Amino acid sequence: MTRGRLRHKLPKLRQALEGRFRVHHRFLLGQILAHLDFLDESIAEVSREVAVRIIPFTPQIELLKTIPGVEQKVAEAIISEIGKDMDRFGTARHLASWAGLCPGNNESAGKRISGKTRKGDRWLRRTWLQAAWGAIIGITFTSNGWSGRGGSSFILGRGVGEESPNSTGQDGR
Repeated sequence: MTRGRLRHKLPKLRQALEGRFRVHHRFLLGQILAHLDFLDESIAEVSREVAVRIIPFTPQIELLKTIPGVEQKVAEAIISEIGKDMDRFGTARHLASWAGLCPGNNESAGKRISGKTRKGDRWLRRTWLQAAWGAIIGITFTSNGWSGRGGSSFILGRGVGEESPNSTGQDGR
């Protein structure tokens, strides 16, 4: 951290690292950590309940997992949003339209007016977009977080193929 231009600022860096950690800070930090433990336990409990309730849909989930970019969590989300009966949609196009993934095709006098997609089912839309990104750049969201050939160089919010500043292996000079 003290390489390059930061070496000239060592006194200021040392001063910034010295702080005051008082009793009330310790109390607040303990409360925050206890809350994080509670949230972790709650997430684990919900995950166990989902695992039990999703057992009847195992064949459909296994079929969905054959789609590139779709892993267990994405398949569970798709089943939870649309169910296992696809007859109500008729075609895949109807399902995509219901989810809000189809652009509009408004034309008047040969001019395109709007191509905006409608809102649709926001949870299903996000799930399908995650699966699409997973298929495109090879990352998926598993129970352990993001994984795949994108590795640590892929950060959400950055473009495809852009690396984070710390993942280049250089010392930043």
